[in-house]
Amino acid sequence: MTNRATTRKPTVHRTGSAKARTDDHLDVGAAADRARKLITSVEAYVQQMESPTASAASRFLAAGKVYELDSHYVGAVAFYKRALLVDPECSEALARLAQTLVKASSPAEALQHATALVAVNPAFRYESLTTNRPSSAMTVLGEALRASGYHKEAAEALSSSPCA
Repeated sequence: MTNRATTRKPTVHRTGSAKARTDDHLDVGAAADRARKLITSVEAYVQQMESPTASAASRFLAAGKVYELDSHYVGAVAFYKRALLVDPECSEALARLAQTLVKASSPAEALQHATALVAVNPAFRYESLTTNRPSSAMTVLGEALRASGYHKEAAEALSSSPCA
């Protein structure tokens, strides 16, 4: 009987290169580094929420980020909306609200907020909470359009994103 771990066939990736299917991608050290980055981010959000000099909008935004990181989208949406009540043109709150609404399967409402974001600040850029990859107002709009079933318009918005 052969050991399955040593007889796995290579997986062909999109780039065409072959790489043995192993559990190498489950690197505990990399997971620990990721956890440290998340902890650092959450600690910064807690400091923002507790800061007596922070604006109400920034405190609500920080609270929304904590809920979003926890995949508690209802809570995140509520805090992002509270941030917008205090500062209706807060680009980051509009972007994160639209993005979270897409995740929460509310594409029509997401599209409303994404459209408002592009109207307020079409050049807005920010980083993803989990991947630290850059995103933009046009990326948010494209994702909301795609989730709403407007695939042609989504492709146009995404192709015009500076982060594409």
